[in-house]
Amino acid sequence: MVSELAPPEILMQMNGVDLLQAFLKKSETGIRKTMKTVSDINRRINDKREQAAIADCMELMEVSLGRVMDSVVAIGKRTAGSHSDAHSWLSGVLTNHVTCLDGLTG
Repeated sequence: MVSELAPPEILMQMNGVDLLQAFLKKSETGIRKTMKTVSDINRRINDKREQAAIADCMELMEVSLGRVMDSVVAIGKRTAGSHSDAHSWLSGVLTNHVTCLDGLTG
């Protein structure tokens, strides 16, 4: 939630780039917590197919975590090329999310 990032008066003073970086950093924390939860759940699953799907998700989350952090750095450079890179990387993060869900529900 936005209010968890900073007090509202601070958020109102942030420019778009700083706000996006704050959201991405918060996303990093969320991904790390999710990875820990998934790892804990995976230890309790006996089905090999489900374990494989979860292992794939863990790998995708790890890649996504790197892409989110790469995006934070790229956005901070404030160049057209770095913004384009961040856009591509974040699109990949969304693709990884969908791929993970497909594997778990498929």
